Amino acid sequence: MDNRKSEEEMQGMLKQTRDTPVPDEVKARLQAHLTAFRRKMDAAEAARFRPVFRLWSWRSVAAVASFAAILLLFLFSNPLRKGNSGISFADVLEQLKTFRPYSWTDSIQYENKPALKMRVMKPSLSVRREIREDGSIYVFDLQAGKTLQLLPEKKYARLTVYTEDEPKQDPDLLAMIGQLQDGTQQELGKRKIDGTMATGFKVPGGMTTWTVWVDPETCLPVRVELDQETKPRRKIVMSDFDFAPAFDESLFNMEPPEGYAVEKIVRKRANPTERSFIEGLRFLSEFLGGRFPSSLEGSELAKELADRVKELGGSRSNEETDKINEYHSEVTRYVQILKGFTKVENFSYVGGTVTPGDKSAPILWYREKGSKTYRVIYGDLSACQRSSEELPDSTSRNN
Repeated sequence: MDNRKSEEEMQGMLKQTRDTPVPDEVKARLQAHLTAFRRKMDAAEAARFRPVFRLWSWRSVAAVASFAAILLLFLFSNPLRKGNSGISFADVLEQLKTFRPYSWTDSIQYENKPALKMRVMKPSLSVRREIREDGSIYVFDLQAGKTLQLLPEKKYARLTVYTEDEPKQDPDLLAMIGQLQDGTQQELGKRKIDGTMATGFKVPGGMTTWTVWVDPETCLPVRVELDQETKPRRKIVMSDFDFAPAFDESLFNMEPPEGYAVEKIVRKRANPTERSFIEGLRFLSEFLGGRFPSSLEGSELAKELADRVKELGGSRSNEETDKINEYHSEVTRYVQILKGFTKVENFSYVGGTVTPGDKSAPILWYREKGSKTYRVIYGDLSACQRSSEELPDSTSRNN
């Protein structure tokens, strides 16, 4: 008998199942069955004893078939196997560990409010361009410390230059997915997403749940959903990805377009601290007529402040406008640092339901990783550490 031929047959059977490496013990048992089967066939043919051959052949085939079934069961129950879709979550994490330029459509929706949508272009971790639904355009260059706001309909540009600031990287959701731990995911199977038969994975954790749908051919996302059980609840959806964009460098030029009225602002800015965050909340609550902002998300807070300006009769003085923008930036950036870089857990903000000055009602709380207590800020803007049992709503915390 040609052992090499039987080895090829064995490998053929294995390739028809999957490409996962098979233990040597399983290979040896299958090899033994094939070898014994071939020898019995040769012996039976030589003796021309057909009844015995038929009886043995039937039993041998049954034995090999039974063993093959056991082998298949082993292969498809192997904990190291890939998902039913043919790709594993580890494949996805590997793709997202390294940044690549890309663009996508962002949808940010707070509970009981319409979604805010924008097209985002990201050539690097420090540069970003946003085209928002209202037609406004924002260009951020954190490495250069500049932000450019464009209002094409009004031919207006505002260039903000920040001094005394360290180079920064923009929080990137795909990079955050790449840092998730393999083995924590739930497989969602396949579903057609925006014309692509995608494979889904769900990763719950604390107050944040990630749902990632990927193209099985590239292991890159076609849709990402981020559900945050904050107060109010927030859902971010990333879709319409382009991972091979042909970005024109002029899209990220920080020089205002020709023909635009330009307002240039120069500010000193260091990383916001809890103290500066609290000062910002105090100013904003006074500007809003004695109430805390309903949200600390950048675009949502900006809309709330713009509505307040209209309520007060329109445009404000340049000095007041600068303060509004400064404290808006201070507050939202501090929250971004907590969530994106410090990566605190169980972040909750309920300021919209608390009266300023109430020293017994928390407006914000979060827990640093590894800590057994929460950092809590109250309605009188005092701050301290508290245990989870002292939080106002046991349903909003996750121990």
